Amino acid sequence: MREYREIKFNTALMVLHVLSRGPAHGYELMKRIEEEFHVPKSPGILYPVLSKLLKDGFIEFTHIAYRGKKSLKIYKITDKGLEFLNKNSSKVDFIKNIAKGVKTFNELGGAKLMESIRKIIELLPKATPEETQLLKKQIDVFTNTLEELRLKIYSR
Repeated sequence: MREYREIKFNTALMVLHVLSRGPAHGYELMKRIEEEFHVPKSPGILYPVLSKLLKDGFIEFTHIAYRGKKSLKIYKITDKGLEFLNKNSSKVDFIKNIAKGVKTFNELGGAKLMESIRKIIELLPKATPEETQLLKKQIDVFTNTLEELRLKIYSR
């Protein structure tokens, strides 16, 4: 449950950050968050966060726009929202940095790695003790290599 609260808090900061650059409707917010933070936000996460931000007075409706028969609620950040965003600007910078790292990781093949891990996890219940030991050794080698690289990057 803690992770879900963290996701909602981070999403709220992303929404406020994007709205600090100008008003937007829900779909536009999702697109702008993905462009700037490199993470997709589903309506199932975004709209409850928008409701909470509205309730807390951090954002407000400016007007309703129409695209054909579809109505779009346009949101803007309030002074209270800007104050909250400014108080949490280091967290926004942290989220952007992590998001940039995830984007780079995926571009380098990280998504492929995550898919391989998912596949092996699915098969582990069928693995023999020898196969699980082999996997353990591979994981140890891989994590040690990653830790060495992390320390090299960190020391610069």
